[in-house]
Amino acid sequence: MYNNENVVVEKKTLLRNIYYDYIHESKATDTYSMTSSQINIDSVDDFDWRISSLLLMNSFFLTGHTDTLVLKKFDDNALLIENNQSPFTLCIFSKSL
Repeated sequence: MYNNENVVVEKKTLLRNIYYDYIHESKATDTYSMTSSQINIDSVDDFDWRISSLLLMNSFFLTGHTDTLVLKKFDDNALLIENNQSPFTLCIFSKSL
């Protein structure tokens, strides 16, 4: 969060591994219905339930919830995930860990 002078007053970290079951709804638009089957919250994740419910889609913090998402190739190593309003997540894939 930023104050009126555009200075960071509070910073939260979100690092999660989310596993989905999915249904490919449309090949033309690459639309998927994705239901979170497992959410692993890393020790640096300091989002509480209140903040998560305001900022995240249900399937990012509540196991068993379904959201409809559009997956688009961003470049050779990245995937852009969108909802019906805007892009919100960029997944980067690395060949070396």
